[in-house]
Amino acid sequence: MTLMTAVLLFAFLPWQGDASAVGKGTISVSSVYEDSERKTVSISIEAQDIENMESGQLELRYDPQVGYVRGTDSGSSLEDAITVINEDEAEDGIVKFAWVATDEVENGTLLSLDFYTTHEQGVKATDLELVETQVFDEDGDEIGVSLSDGYIKPFDGKVESEEEVSGNKTWTIEFSTPILESSISEQSVYIQNERRNALVDVNLSLSNDGKVLTVKPADELRRSYDYSLIVSENVRSMTNTRLKEAVKVPFTVQ
Repeated sequence: MTLMTAVLLFAFLPWQGDASAVGKGTISVSSVYEDSERKTVSISIEAQDIENMESGQLELRYDPQVGYVRGTDSGSSLEDAITVINEDEAEDGIVKFAWVATDEVENGTLLSLDFYTTHEQGVKATDLELVETQVFDEDGDEIGVSLSDGYIKPFDGKVESEEEVSGNKTWTIEFSTPILESSISEQSVYIQNERRNALVDVNLSLSNDGKVLTVKPADELRRSYDYSLIVSENVRSMTNTRLKEAVKVPFTVQ
Protein backbone atom coordinates (compact mmCIF):
# COMPACT_ATOMS: atom_id res chain seq x y z
CA MET A 1 0.00 0.00 0.00
CA THR A 2 1.25 3.45 -0.86
CA LEU A 3 0.96 5.93 1.97
CA MET A 4 -0.78 8.97 0.58
CA THR A 5 -0.54 12.19 2.53
CA ALA A 6 -3.13 14.92 2.89
CA VAL A 7 -1.36 17.94 4.35
CA LEU A 8 -3.87 20.24 6.00
CA LEU A 9 -2.61 23.24 7.95
CA PHE A 10 -5.05 24.80 10.37
CA ALA A 11 -5.63 28.13 12.07
CA PHE A 12 -7.09 28.32 15.57
CA LEU A 13 -9.52 30.57 17.42
CA PRO A 14 -9.40 31.24 21.19
CA TRP A 15 -11.31 28.68 23.21
CA GLN A 16 -13.86 30.30 25.52
CA GLY A 17 -13.36 27.82 28.37
CA ASP A 18 -11.23 27.52 31.47
CA ALA A 19 -7.59 27.78 30.43
CA SER A 20 -6.55 26.21 33.76
CA ALA A 21 -8.25 22.99 32.61
CA VAL A 22 -5.55 22.24 30.02
CA GLY A 23 -4.05 18.86 30.74
CA LYS A 24 -7.01 17.64 32.79
CA GLY A 25 -9.46 14.98 31.75
CA THR A 26 -12.31 16.02 29.50
CA ILE A 27 -16.05 15.55 29.21
CA SER A 28 -17.08 16.34 25.66
CA VAL A 29 -20.20 16.44 23.52
CA SER A 30 -19.96 15.16 19.96
CA SER A 31 -20.93 17.41 17.06
CA VAL A 32 -23.02 16.81 13.97
CA TYR A 33 -23.15 18.63 10.65
CA GLU A 34 -26.77 18.39 9.52
CA ASP A 35 -28.81 20.61 7.20
CA SER A 36 -32.06 18.62 7.00
CA GLU A 37 -35.15 19.00 9.14
CA ARG A 38 -37.27 16.15 10.51
CA LYS A 39 -34.21 13.98 10.82
CA THR A 40 -32.83 12.04 13.79
CA VAL A 41 -29.10 12.39 14.41
CA SER A 42 -26.99 10.68 17.04
CA ILE A 43 -24.85 12.55 19.55
CA SER A 44 -22.90 11.33 22.56
CA ILE A 45 -21.27 12.61 25.72
CA GLU A 46 -17.80 11.16 26.31
CA ALA A 47 -15.31 11.00 29.18
CA GLN A 48 -11.61 11.08 28.28
CA ASP A 49 -8.50 10.82 30.47
CA ILE A 50 -10.40 11.12 33.77
CA GLU A 51 -8.92 9.08 36.60
CA ASN A 52 -10.75 7.66 39.64
CA MET A 53 -14.21 8.83 38.52
CA GLU A 54 -17.07 7.04 40.33
CA SER A 55 -20.00 9.46 40.12
CA GLY A 56 -21.12 12.62 38.43
CA GLN A 57 -23.85 14.80 37.05
CA LEU A 58 -24.32 16.98 34.00
CA GLU A 59 -26.86 19.10 32.20
CA LEU A 60 -27.03 19.44 28.43
CA ARG A 61 -28.61 22.57 26.94
CA TYR A 62 -29.49 23.46 23.35
CA ASP A 63 -31.80 25.71 21.32
CA PRO A 64 -35.20 23.95 21.11
CA GLN A 65 -35.96 25.81 17.86
CA VAL A 66 -33.41 23.53 16.17
CA GLY A 67 -34.95 20.36 17.61
CA TYR A 68 -35.03 18.26 20.73
CA VAL A 69 -33.70 15.08 22.31
CA ARG A 70 -36.27 12.31 22.02
CA GLY A 71 -34.30 9.30 23.14
CA THR A 72 -31.41 8.58 25.50
CA ASP A 73 -29.41 5.61 26.69
CA SER A 74 -26.65 5.23 29.27
CA GLY A 75 -23.29 4.70 27.61
CA SER A 76 -21.05 1.66 27.61
CA SER A 77 -18.86 3.15 30.37
CA LEU A 78 -21.80 3.04 32.79
CA GLU A 79 -23.10 -0.49 32.26
CA ASP A 80 -22.69 -1.34 35.96
CA ALA A 81 -23.63 2.08 37.33
CA ILE A 82 -26.90 3.47 38.65
CA THR A 83 -28.05 6.21 36.29
CA VAL A 84 -30.86 8.77 36.27
CA ILE A 85 -31.88 10.51 33.04
CA ASN A 86 -34.36 13.40 33.14
CA GLU A 87 -35.92 14.22 29.75
CA ASP A 88 -38.92 16.15 31.14
CA GLU A 89 -37.57 19.42 29.72
CA ALA A 90 -36.12 17.95 26.51
CA GLU A 91 -38.54 19.88 24.28
CA ASP A 92 -37.46 23.05 26.11
CA GLY A 93 -33.77 22.39 25.44
CA ILE A 94 -32.60 20.72 28.66
CA VAL A 95 -31.57 17.14 29.48
CA LYS A 96 -30.20 16.18 32.90
CA PHE A 97 -28.13 13.12 33.73
CA ALA A 98 -26.50 11.67 36.84
CA TRP A 99 -24.64 8.46 37.67
CA VAL A 100 -23.00 6.63 40.55
CA ALA A 101 -20.93 3.45 40.44
CA THR A 102 -19.42 1.14 43.03
CA ASP A 103 -16.07 1.09 41.21
CA GLU A 104 -14.02 3.39 39.00
CA VAL A 105 -15.86 4.34 35.79
CA GLU A 106 -13.93 3.64 32.62
CA ASN A 107 -13.46 6.42 30.10
CA GLY A 108 -15.71 6.27 27.07
CA THR A 109 -19.37 6.98 26.34
CA LEU A 110 -21.40 8.26 29.29
CA LEU A 111 -24.64 9.03 27.46
CA SER A 112 -26.01 8.48 23.94
CA LEU A 113 -28.80 10.71 22.64
CA ASP A 114 -31.09 10.84 19.61
CA PHE A 115 -31.75 14.41 18.49
CA TYR A 116 -34.70 15.17 16.21
CA THR A 117 -34.31 18.28 14.04
CA THR A 118 -37.34 20.54 13.55
CA HIS A 119 -35.76 23.84 12.39
CA GLU A 120 -38.56 26.00 13.74
CA GLN A 121 -38.55 29.47 12.15
CA GLY A 122 -35.65 28.33 9.97
CA VAL A 123 -33.18 27.98 12.86
CA LYS A 124 -30.68 25.26 11.92
CA ALA A 125 -27.74 25.65 14.31
CA THR A 126 -27.33 25.19 18.05
CA ASP A 127 -24.54 24.68 20.52
CA LEU A 128 -24.71 21.55 22.66
CA GLU A 129 -23.62 23.10 25.94
CA LEU A 130 -22.56 21.30 29.11
CA VAL A 131 -23.51 23.13 32.32
CA GLU A 132 -23.80 22.10 35.98
CA THR A 133 -21.27 19.37 35.21
CA GLN A 134 -19.28 17.75 38.03
CA VAL A 135 -17.51 14.42 38.54
CA PHE A 136 -16.37 12.90 41.83
CA ASP A 137 -14.02 10.21 43.11
CA GLU A 138 -14.84 7.42 45.59
CA ASP A 139 -14.45 9.81 48.54
CA GLY A 140 -16.89 12.31 47.05
CA ASP A 141 -14.16 14.80 46.22
CA GLU A 142 -14.67 16.72 42.99
CA ILE A 143 -12.33 15.96 40.10
CA GLY A 144 -11.35 18.92 37.94
CA VAL A 145 -12.20 18.38 34.27
CA SER A 146 -12.27 20.33 31.05
CA LEU A 147 -15.62 20.67 29.26
CA SER A 148 -15.86 20.60 25.48
CA ASP A 149 -19.22 21.61 24.03
CA GLY A 150 -20.56 20.31 20.73
CA TYR A 151 -22.98 21.61 18.12
CA ILE A 152 -25.54 20.68 15.49
CA LYS A 153 -25.37 22.82 12.37
CA PRO A 154 -24.98 22.77 8.59
CA PHE A 155 -21.37 22.32 7.48
CA ASP A 156 -19.83 25.76 7.00
CA GLY A 157 -16.12 24.99 6.80
CA LYS A 158 -13.62 24.62 4.00
CA VAL A 159 -14.22 21.95 1.35
CA GLU A 160 -11.11 20.60 -0.36
CA SER A 161 -11.01 19.27 -3.92
CA GLU A 162 -12.50 15.80 -4.35
CA GLU A 163 -10.06 12.90 -4.60
CA GLU A 164 -10.12 9.32 -5.86
CA VAL A 165 -8.33 6.99 -3.46
CA SER A 166 -7.90 3.32 -2.56
CA GLY A 167 -10.24 1.80 0.01
CA ASN A 168 -7.48 1.31 2.59
CA LYS A 169 -5.81 4.68 2.27
CA THR A 170 -4.18 6.10 5.38
CA TRP A 171 -4.69 9.84 5.66
CA THR A 172 -1.91 11.90 7.23
CA ILE A 173 -2.84 15.33 8.57
CA GLU A 174 -0.14 17.78 9.60
CA PHE A 175 -0.84 20.58 12.06
CA SER A 176 1.19 23.74 12.47
CA THR A 177 1.04 23.48 16.28
CA PRO A 178 0.80 20.55 18.74
CA ILE A 179 -2.72 19.19 19.25
CA LEU A 180 -4.35 18.37 22.58
CA GLU A 181 -4.62 14.58 22.51
CA SER A 182 -7.89 14.50 24.48
CA SER A 183 -9.57 16.53 21.71
CA ILE A 184 -8.84 13.82 19.13
CA SER A 185 -11.65 11.28 18.88
CA GLU A 186 -14.01 9.73 16.35
CA GLN A 187 -16.36 12.62 17.13
CA SER A 188 -13.85 15.34 16.17
CA VAL A 189 -12.03 13.63 13.27
CA TYR A 190 -13.95 11.09 11.24
CA ILE A 191 -14.84 9.59 7.88
CA GLN A 192 -18.47 9.70 6.78
CA ASN A 193 -20.13 7.37 4.30
CA GLU A 194 -22.14 9.90 2.28
CA ARG A 195 -24.38 7.29 0.66
CA ARG A 196 -25.53 5.89 3.98
CA ASN A 197 -25.02 9.07 6.03
CA ALA A 198 -23.13 7.00 8.59
CA LEU A 199 -19.72 7.21 10.24
CA VAL A 200 -16.97 4.74 9.39
CA ASP A 201 -14.92 3.08 12.14
CA VAL A 202 -11.43 4.56 12.03
CA ASN A 203 -8.13 4.24 13.87
CA LEU A 204 -6.62 7.55 14.96
CA SER A 205 -2.97 7.98 15.92
CA LEU A 206 -1.29 11.20 17.04
CA SER A 207 2.49 11.58 16.81
CA ASN A 208 4.62 12.12 19.92
CA ASP A 209 5.07 15.81 19.10
CA GLY A 210 1.31 16.22 18.60
CA LYS A 211 1.65 17.67 15.10
CA VAL A 212 0.83 14.70 12.87
CA LEU A 213 -2.43 12.76 12.95
CA THR A 214 -3.03 9.62 10.92
CA VAL A 215 -6.54 8.44 10.09
CA LYS A 216 -7.03 4.91 8.80
CA PRO A 217 -10.34 3.09 8.18
CA ALA A 218 -10.69 0.02 10.40
CA ASP A 219 -11.94 -1.93 7.38
CA GLU A 220 -11.43 -1.39 3.67
CA LEU A 221 -13.95 1.06 2.24
CA ARG A 222 -16.33 0.01 -0.53
CA ARG A 223 -15.56 0.79 -4.16
CA SER A 224 -17.57 3.48 -5.96
CA TYR A 225 -18.90 4.85 -2.68
CA ASP A 226 -18.57 8.54 -1.81
CA TYR A 227 -17.01 9.45 1.53
CA SER A 228 -15.75 12.55 3.33
CA LEU A 229 -12.86 12.98 5.75
CA ILE A 230 -13.92 15.66 8.22
CA VAL A 231 -11.77 17.51 10.75
CA SER A 232 -14.15 19.47 12.96
CA GLU A 233 -13.69 22.66 14.97
CA ASN A 234 -13.59 20.53 18.13
CA VAL A 235 -9.91 19.73 17.52
CA ARG A 236 -7.93 21.93 19.91
CA SER A 237 -4.31 22.93 20.36
CA MET A 238 -2.26 22.44 23.53
CA THR A 239 -3.29 25.95 24.58
CA ASN A 240 -6.97 24.92 24.28
CA THR A 241 -7.72 26.91 21.13
CA ARG A 242 -10.21 25.56 18.64
CA LEU A 243 -9.81 25.25 14.91
CA LYS A 244 -10.88 28.38 13.06
CA GLU A 245 -12.96 26.31 10.65
CA ALA A 246 -13.71 22.70 9.89
CA VAL A 247 -12.22 21.00 6.83
CA LYS A 248 -13.93 18.42 4.63
CA VAL A 249 -12.11 16.30 2.05
CA PRO A 250 -14.64 14.51 -0.19
CA PHE A 251 -13.35 11.36 -1.87
CA THR A 252 -14.47 8.37 -3.91
CA VAL A 253 -13.05 4.89 -3.51
CA GLN A 254 -11.60 3.51 -6.76
